[in-house]
Amino acid sequence: MRPISILLLSAPLFSFAQSTSCPPLSFNQIDNRTTLIVAYDTINGECIPANYLILEGDSTSILLDTPWNNEQTEELLAWADSSLKVPISTAIISHAHNDRMGGIDALHNRGIKTYIHSKAQEANTDFSPAKEVLTTPRGFDLGNLKINVLYPGDGHAPGNLVVLIGRHGFYGGCFLKSAYSKNLGYTGDADIRSWYCALNRLTDVAERAVWIIPGHGSADDGAFDRTLELVEEELGDELEEVECD
Repeated sequence: MRPISILLLSAPLFSFAQSTSCPPLSFNQIDNRTTLIVAYDTINGECIPANYLILEGDSTSILLDTPWNNEQTEELLAWADSSLKVPISTAIISHAHNDRMGGIDALHNRGIKTYIHSKAQEANTDFSPAKEVLTTPRGFDLGNLKINVLYPGDGHAPGNLVVLIGRHGFYGGCFLKSAYSKNLGYTGDADIRSWYCALNRLTDVAERAVWIIPGHGSADDGAFDRTLELVEEELGDELEEVECD
């Protein structure tokens, strides 16, 4: 996988005042149709960054996951209003945690259609449900850009989705950890054995990707391999017992 030609988590191209304790939202161009958004929340006194994507098509744009809350999501939509040539009409929610769908009400207030996997919809007990349950694989044709939404199996959370973007992009959400992650983070809803199998189903996809965006942290090369390594470490001796379809 070739490295991205820009520093994705560098100074923002456009930002809003969000909080005195954490950095504001940042908007970073991966290419002329793909924008990486980084939003922060404070957890146990630490500012935690989370990654999101906007994919701009010929007549509509798609948002991959919402920031942590409605206020941040409204700020994101305000940026989109002023910066995109075509509006966001659709959002794909990768799983039912607050760093992925905490701002779903802000989307619904704008009439933006939201999609989620059925298992994630069932697991969601804290937020408004998404408008549509998505059957995978599901393609979206944006004219100049085609994306494919996949459910490789449970991993970080029930019904976690990943998105293939054109011929070069791979959005993993929290299914993937960054190349520098020291552990798997929150695993309260994880299925580690299934995660291992799901990763192996995506090996070919990861090898073809030019860039991969994990749910949190750096987009430097190595996210997929590091996630697999951490999952294998978590399984330990159980790894020999895992049987994948």
